[in-house]
Amino acid sequence: MDQENQFQQQAPQQQMQQPAPQYAPGYGPNGQTPPRAPKTPMTPATKKKIIAGCVVGGSVLILGILAFIFVPILTKVNYGETYKIAKELKPKISELYSSSACENVVDDVADKYTTEKVYNGYIETCRNLGEGINALVDDLETSSGVKKNKEIKAAFDAFKVAYSKSLTTDESKLEASLTINKVWHTYILTGKDLGWADADSAYSAKAAPLINSDIEVLKVYGEGWLSHALIAAKATREYNAASYSASNKSELRTTMNAKQTEHNEWVAANKPDIATIAPVGLADTSEMYGKYNTLYSLILETYQANYDEKDGLCTTILGVPVCN
Repeated sequence: MDQENQFQQQAPQQQMQQPAPQYAPGYGPNGQTPPRAPKTPMTPATKKKIIAGCVVGGSVLILGILAFIFVPILTKVNYGETYKIAKELKPKISELYSSSACENVVDDVADKYTTEKVYNGYIETCRNLGEGINALVDDLETSSGVKKNKEIKAAFDAFKVAYSKSLTTDESKLEASLTINKVWHTYILTGKDLGWADADSAYSAKAAPLINSDIEVLKVYGEGWLSHALIAAKATREYNAASYSASNKSELRTTMNAKQTEHNEWVAANKPDIATIAPVGLADTSEMYGKYNTLYSLILETYQANYDEKDGLCTTILGVPVCN
């Protein structure tokens, strides 16, 4: 009996110690969803922080993508562009170095045996020597290889200094000088066999290229030359017209010689120095030529080492580009 009572007393106690039943999350004992605690409303400051964080994160991501795409493009050196310009410039630099056309313009300006056709050829060649060179030099300077490769840039700068020193006149001054030289050579050829006894019209014709030019120094000289020449020519004709037995023959000869001398002395004192008033040509171009060859060789070597077959500027032999 006592054991039965003891068992009955222990049963409720054991029953009370049984664990609470387990329910699926979100469900109560009757299968109903228990009420949730209300959410704390987000403050405006918190919203701003979240939005700002999203914006910054998105911007960083976009910048990273753009950098991944464009940095290789911006840093890539287009040596093909530089080589193409340098190759086009090379024969012009060589011609500038080797041509004697401008020297011939100066040397033959007073040569009556150099025909007008030949001399005008010197004029045209000299005029066109530098044609297009300045533009190509500017294009080369702004090309990718020169701008982004320090070694090539240094070689280009050395060339440009030497190139600038080789030019004694700019294009406008060169054209003016060539015009003066051309007019003077025409004057030399006109009446090149003129004699003291020739008619006044022959002297006027010879002076016409100078007098009719728009070049003041030549015009003034032409007028002065004609004035003195006509006086000497008149005295010469008068002497020639007198017979050997004429009483004034000796006097006429003295006058003739005096007028011819006056004319020659006036010419010696007043003849313009064409080489001074109309300089044509270049200074020593050897340094310029040497610096360009150094630059060109460096560009060629660098381009071949970084050759892009898509350029199609070179021939590939056994996998090796041959560009020169």
